[in-house]
Amino acid sequence: MVAILAFALALGGFLLAAPPLYPAYAHQSVRRFGIGPALDQYLAGLVMIGEQVGSLTLCFAFLLPAASRTRADRRSRVRLQTSRRSSEVKAHRHLQQ
Repeated sequence: MVAILAFALALGGFLLAAPPLYPAYAHQSVRRFGIGPALDQYLAGLVMIGEQVGSLTLCFAFLLPAASRTRADRRSRVRLQTSRRSSEVKAHRHLQQ
């Protein structure tokens, strides 16, 4: 996930810093919302960075707590199995005496 975020930030940063990359679009006479090609590309870079940061933040927010709960559940199961085994061994030793 970190690699995806790094790639999106690099590409978005490139779109923010680069001059307009689409010459055919730069020569159009009719523009939506009156936005020039440089501003349009700049806004596209911002939207791209914002979307990636937002979606990966939500992913981390929901997946990391679930992963830590799963890890804690596994540890508690191992402890429970270990304590059961040790009590079974003690009971077996007690019966052998």
